[in-house]
Amino acid sequence: MLPPLSCDSHTHVFGPPERFPFRAATNYTPPDSPFEGHASTMRSHSIERAILIQPVPYQTDNAAILDAIARSGGRLKGIGVQTGEASAVELARLNEAGICGLRFNEMTNPNGHGRYQGAIGVEHLAPLAPAMRELNMHAQIWAAAETSVALATSLEPLGLPLVFDHMAGIDVTRGVGDPTFQALLRLLAQGHIWIKLTVCRVSKTSANDYSDVRPFHEALVRENPERLLWGSDFPFVRLEDRMPDMKRLIEIFLDWTPSSAQQKVLVDNPARLFGFAQRPLRA
Repeated sequence: MLPPLSCDSHTHVFGPPERFPFRAATNYTPPDSPFEGHASTMRSHSIERAILIQPVPYQTDNAAILDAIARSGGRLKGIGVQTGEASAVELARLNEAGICGLRFNEMTNPNGHGRYQGAIGVEHLAPLAPAMRELNMHAQIWAAAETSVALATSLEPLGLPLVFDHMAGIDVTRGVGDPTFQALLRLLAQGHIWIKLTVCRVSKTSANDYSDVRPFHEALVRENPERLLWGSDFPFVRLEDRMPDMKRLIEIFLDWTPSSAQQKVLVDNPARLFGFAQRPLRA
């Protein structure tokens, strides 16, 4: 059973397209997953809080996640997307509406070359950093593990919390002794970074097995549970052939994570990083 006020720290909403049209062509077909379906899924699994991550197809148009946040009664917050040209006034407006961080995408498209089509990269972060610091916002980054390690060092002078999506892009085929993974563990232990535990995004096994990820999950939890977050990645974009089951993802987290760390990862850490109120604004 999940503890009260548990947070799914990596989810998305898409559409409806007539209200929230996509702004860019992408390397995948966006699903139909509006606010109502998201709310129903979270509620049916006793997840009281969630973070909406701005999907690539919307680029810098954060309207869909802002609408969902406004309708959520304090249960949702968002990670938006902006370019380096965004003003401090615009960031303050987004922050007031529930956007507590910005996302930057450095992940290489597995079906092509370079970043995902339409992605906003970390080259846009430095101009935004002063205003983000003033607003207590953080940066979320999706990148391969080697890039994550390099960025953790190069971006540290910006003075922003750095959150790495999808287990910091680890390659589970390399094993936990991989030097890059060991570097991530050191950064985590030192409190320099946050990492999201999103097993379905890095596993190479069949759907809802994910046993190849377990040694990495357990190593991260042992190293520093106070810098970890849990995310499902609902509604599981690009995983149609290995569609995860939300109930199974929750069971895996509870099975792999000591009870002493579950409250931290699911409740305390998200409340602290994302700035949730002590209780949702309304039931």
